[in-house]
Amino acid sequence: MDVPFVLASGSPRRRALLARVRRRFSIRESGVPEPVPRRPVKARFYVLRSATRKARAVARRVPRGWVLGADTEVVRRGRVFGKPRDAADAARMLTDLSGRWHQVFTGLALIERPSNRLWTAAARTDVKIRALSPAAIARHAQTNHDKAGAYAAQARGNPFVEKHRGPYDNIVGLPLAALRALLRRAEKTKNPIFSVGARTARSEAVDFSTKKAKSMQGHRKNFLRKKKPDIAPRIPRSK
Repeated sequence: MDVPFVLASGSPRRRALLARVRRRFSIRESGVPEPVPRRPVKARFYVLRSATRKARAVARRVPRGWVLGADTEVVRRGRVFGKPRDAADAARMLTDLSGRWHQVFTGLALIERPSNRLWTAAARTDVKIRALSPAAIARHAQTNHDKAGAYAAQARGNPFVEKHRGPYDNIVGLPLAALRALLRRAEKTKNPIFSVGARTARSEAVDFSTKKAKSMQGHRKNFLRKKKPDIAPRIPRSK
């Protein structure tokens, strides 16, 4: 009997990518709002936190199985672009990105029910957008309101991406290499702290019945807090 697997996202792009990894899964949108921070942030922690919120929101309605949350953001110089509010906002984003390098981060959060264990991972891709004319910006701004950074990257050869360093499917919205590694480790282990790529990911238990669950950033701080080494007392030498 297959264990239910739920994607906590309504994105058709993520759905198509997940189908390469899982034959059977269902879709449940989280409905979690995605406020854009006004100040520069640590993008990796931001997408991990957002993905975890989405996964937790759906996991509360799933009695058994796996729930996968994901969040993809376009970032430049620490600034998260988010999804444009309207065509004018989309045009502003495309103008800022045109001909420039930026980063695309995706956070993944996997929750196993009913144990409520949580595993997380993140991926990054550096992207350079083609230089766009004002006419092209105005045209594309009318059709990309639901995309982070106001541009889409569903297929290679698109009019936006000129160069990229890192996984291309991360730009689309679901980095499959990171996801496969996350699934393998989650299925094989129950209480690990494991590594995905060059970054650390964490397994933890989530208590949905209380508000005492710590934030992911707090968990990471506790985990990475360095313990001061024991220093042997100095013994005076005899004269």
